[in-house]
Amino acid sequence: MAYLKRFARRARRTFGRQESSDEGGGAPVLPTFPAAGLIGTYAIVRAYLREDLAGRAALEESQGVQWAQMPKIADRMDSFFTESHAALANGRGPYQLAVVGKADGRYAGEVYVETSGEASATYAAAFLPEFRHTRVSMESLMLIPDWLMTTSLHRLEASHSIENIPAHRALLRMSFPVEGVKRLAYPLRTADGIEWYDECCHAMVNENA
Repeated sequence: MAYLKRFARRARRTFGRQESSDEGGGAPVLPTFPAAGLIGTYAIVRAYLREDLAGRAALEESQGVQWAQMPKIADRMDSFFTESHAALANGRGPYQLAVVGKADGRYAGEVYVETSGEASATYAAAFLPEFRHTRVSMESLMLIPDWLMTTSLHRLEASHSIENIPAHRALLRMSFPVEGVKRLAYPLRTADGIEWYDECCHAMVNENA
């Protein structure tokens, strides 16, 4: 089972009060991602390196990944790499971040963060089968909210298919209470095309923002 929480498909608005500029003025802005990445005991969440790209291509084809919104990169690795670094540099997002094991540097999966409203963001994650339910994947899921809750972010949201019970339990353990259910709002790809499932929505609120 993959910890899959869909990419946000909401309109993007300015993150707090941001000044417009001549280049991309008025676009949403995320908190600056640390240059060294987020470093835990077992996992590191960082910008993509070129050596991660083969693992990223394998991720989107791995068993259990049915996420309809996961973008395909097998035929556009160079542009994926360039675009992911540009998004981190200009803060416009979305942030597509590699998860690697701290001990050996092996690529484990991806965490994705984008704005979803005024001072709000959503995040999502997917892992290769051998890393699901491991210390690397579980810790990487916590590194993102631990970081964002130290910024001016007010809300961090995550969601999953209503049938994804492991993801539901993991989010509750991570202090993401349930806020509601959207009917037939979560697309999963199947052999016959796209199927729509009810979507369970969770959110964490930064009381100090």
